[in-house]
Order: sequence, then C-alpha cells, then structure tokens
Amino acid sequence: MRSADNYRLRPLTEQDLPMVLQWRNSDRIRSNMYTDHIIAPEEHLAWFRRIKDDISKRYDVFEHRNRQVGLSYLTELDRTSATCLWGFYLGENDLPPGSGTVMGYLALNVAFDKERIRKVSGEVLGFNQASRRFFQRLGFTEEGCRRQHVIKNGEFVDVHLFSMLSDKWNTIHRSRVGALVLQGSVVA
Repeated sequence: MRSADNYRLRPLTEQDLPMVLQWRNSDRIRSNMYTDHIIAPEEHLAWFRRIKDDISKRYDVFEHRNRQVGLSYLTELDRTSATCLWGFYLGENDLPPGSGTVMGYLALNVAFDKERIRKVSGEVLGFNQASRRFFQRLGFTEEGCRRQHVIKNGEFVDVHLFSMLSDKWNTIHRSRVGALVLQGSVVA
C-alpha cells in the first residue's frame, strides 16, 4: 500500500553520487537528456563540487522507503524574478504506480513553498511523450516549442516548454494533486 509517508525528497550528498552516476549513465536516462555521453566518475565528482554550494541550483534525492530512487533538481533559480527550471528522473523501475506523481508533487512543494518560486518551467525533448504527458498531468501549461533545438543521435529535435505558476498550483493543484497523493490514488 502506498502512503505519502513512504516518500521524501532530501538534499543530494556526496554519498549519493555513485547511485546518481549509475542512473545518469543508464541508456534510459541518457537518451532523454540534453547531454548523453557516458560520464566518468571524475567528471561527476567535479560537477557535484561545482553545484553543491551554488545557490542557483538545488538537487534533491527522491526516496521511497529510505531507498534512493530518483533525482529532482531546480536550476536557474532566480530569486529576483522568482523563477526556476525543474528537471527530474526516476532512476529505478521497480516502484509503485504513481511514484513519479508523488515526486512531482513533493518537488513542486519545494519550489513554491521552500524556495518561494513564482514560476517553475520545464523542458522536454520532443520525442519524450511520457514526460510531456507527465507535465500535462501535473497541470503545467505548454508555452511553446523550440523547433529543432538540440541534436540527438545525429538529428535535430524539438524542445517543448512547460510552466506552472504558483497561483495555479496554490488554488487548484495543491489540493487536488495532494489529496490524490495522500489517498494513494494517483497513477503515474
């Protein structure tokens, strides 16, 4: 049985790096990221050292029953405009249905409540239909498309742009999505 108590987000630590590197280097994750080369452990550690004290970035490990299962991150945190870019992935496949939606709910609460963000944006590669549906399910608005914006496998692909404003989250989705999460009736 799924309970909201079985899930949490917590700050990324150096002890998490081996698992995050394994996820990031998996074909499933790499194929849906802007950069898709195999990341060496030294490169990964250098990345962590750059981001750990950078106030424009926040990386959180998503856990299910105290097991690392994914990563949620806010980048381009702009305190003046109260905006950020949200990215995420589930590194593990053997999770209860709806776990991704729980992660989304927790991540948006972090963005809007803890970080005091007004607008959360997201970007999805055009061929990643599952992520596009995920953003739509959470109530994001599709703002546009950057046509042929990045190259993947030798071809240019579109990038779809999504956003969620805090007033929409606060008035509609916090209660609706939160209630579904807490009742255990969400389907990812």
